[in-house]
Amino acid sequence: MNPVAMALVLLVSFTAFAVSWRKRMALLRVGDSTYESRTDQIDQRLERVWTIAFFQKKLRYYLIAGIAHQLIFVGFFVLLLRSVVLWGRAFYPPFNLWVLEPEGFLGLPLGHIYAFVKDVFAILVFVGAFVFLGYRTWHPQKRMSLNFEGLAILAIYFTMMLADVLYDGAARVLHVNLSQLCAAGSDACEAASEIVAPLGAAPAAVTWEPWHEPAGSAFALLLEGTSEGILVFLAQFGFWTHAVLVLLFMNILPYSKQFHEITAIPNVFFSDLTPPGRLRPLAKDTEALMSLVEKASEENDMNRARIGYARIEHFTWKDILDFYSCTECGRCSDHCPAYTTGKKLSPKHLTLDLRDHLYSRQAEAMALTDGVARWRPDAAAPQATVEAEPEVAKPGQPTGVWAPKNLVPDIIDPDVIWACTTCRACEEQCPVMITYVDKIVQMRRHEVMIKGDSFPTALSKPFEGMEVNGNPWNLSRMDRANWASGLGVPLASEKPDAEVLYWVGCAASYDDRAKRIARATATLLKQAGVDFAILGEEETCTGDTARRAGSE
Repeated sequence: MNPVAMALVLLVSFTAFAVSWRKRMALLRVGDSTYESRTDQIDQRLERVWTIAFFQKKLRYYLIAGIAHQLIFVGFFVLLLRSVVLWGRAFYPPFNLWVLEPEGFLGLPLGHIYAFVKDVFAILVFVGAFVFLGYRTWHPQKRMSLNFEGLAILAIYFTMMLADVLYDGAARVLHVNLSQLCAAGSDACEAASEIVAPLGAAPAAVTWEPWHEPAGSAFALLLEGTSEGILVFLAQFGFWTHAVLVLLFMNILPYSKQFHEITAIPNVFFSDLTPPGRLRPLAKDTEALMSLVEKASEENDMNRARIGYARIEHFTWKDILDFYSCTECGRCSDHCPAYTTGKKLSPKHLTLDLRDHLYSRQAEAMALTDGVARWRPDAAAPQATVEAEPEVAKPGQPTGVWAPKNLVPDIIDPDVIWACTTCRACEEQCPVMITYVDKIVQMRRHEVMIKGDSFPTALSKPFEGMEVNGNPWNLSRMDRANWASGLGVPLASEKPDAEVLYWVGCAASYDDRAKRIARATATLLKQAGVDFAILGEEETCTGDTARRAGSE
């Protein structure tokens, strides 16, 4: 089976993958690492990994596509063991991973069991890939990225499965005929002997064995009667095609949407366990935030400060892991109310645009990793200007600064970030737990807090209303409790020892339709004998609307 050739293939493949992996890890380190720990609550994180990553609960929201993906997912785990066996057979033809021998291991027929499971999943992977081929050709899905890359990946799936069963089928026929080939002095005897070495005792005839190797034995029946020279060629072709395609596919991963096959499980593990929709504060209090804003305003480059996200280096390492993990399935955009009503926002393309921009900064990231350049920390907040250090620069390596490029509007159209309703439908649908709302809000924060006037003019009045009268419509604070007229609802100022505070909110205080909800709630509380009170004029806007619009 040519051990020298296999050694070279393995060495080149794993070396190339190591180089690619180093590049991607260099980009990951561009992200800020100061945010909260992602290694707490291990039990909940492992439970989420099982439910979302392995059991793939969210994928079945689209039932047919979800089942097809699960078939491919499980099939690749099963067939990865087959790949290891084939690599080993190039060096030692009888190799069966020591426990998969045809004679059994410790009395257990592990080899026969694995051969059956492997063949079944080879068929199921073929079925799953066929479903996705249909989604990309005769029944295209608007939500998916229909490009050559997707078809090429499916071609690799099909070819790997066919190569595997072709190798098995040709080997089985050679196994039956081996004694005759060698007795007749055939030139194919030596090559055939290596091919059948792992198979144990030769069967008397070629038969279909549905409980042993259903696919391999079926191919053997198709190949029965083929000349030994062609059988040897087909077996070697299947062997090398499967063995090499696995390695080729491994090296494609970091440069394609299939990178999620490596990063999705870690991304789910490190996903946010805090309450859904929570927005991280920019500072511990208003005074600290204003200090940061004031310091940023004194800089020559205000966009340099990490107040919100203005540049790709402002994202966290987990945000970058999100970019790596996008499967481009389009489920997020499929459920986005902005996208479905014709707005510019597509959560999928937002993620891809940010990812592609990140990839374009690979040279600077490698310069950081190699010590040619370094971060220059800012006293106020982490930021990402890079200073060259000529004394450690090496010939041919990049030096200089991390060239600033603002996300909005250079990479992301302003209409994209302002179209988001922050409903999180995209996050509910994402099968790998990517977050979108936090990234959009962070970009909004920078537009509002630093640029000052880079937000839709329609937001000016709500911002002013919340600041002056405590509601986004700028209606009089004096009218806040008018909804309760005639109900005898006590105020907290009059009854400070009330057991329950009924927080009404802006909408139920001012909107005519929502007022009916407040009145009904108060009536029910009174009839139930609940000891409660309301704040009345003391109640003010929670500020959540402003925060989601970027105004801290």
